[in-house]
Amino acid sequence: MQAYAERPLTALLSHDQAHGTALLDTLRHYLAAAGNKSIAARRSKLSRQALYQRLRLIEQVMDVDLGIR
Repeated sequence: MQAYAERPLTALLSHDQAHGTALLDTLRHYLAAAGNKSIAARRSKLSRQALYQRLRLIEQVMDVDLGIR
């Protein structure tokens, strides 16, 4: 179970390191806000549009569906 959860997070960490991004922080804010995009954007100090872009990228990198539609 742990390996199953770690694989997508490892991909996200690798992406952040390779590209100088902070997608893991964005994901943390999104999850801490229980999926509330307005709160997550505010906590991330991003516009909602930028948050949506980052969440889509997180979905691609982690190969998961965060249900952001």
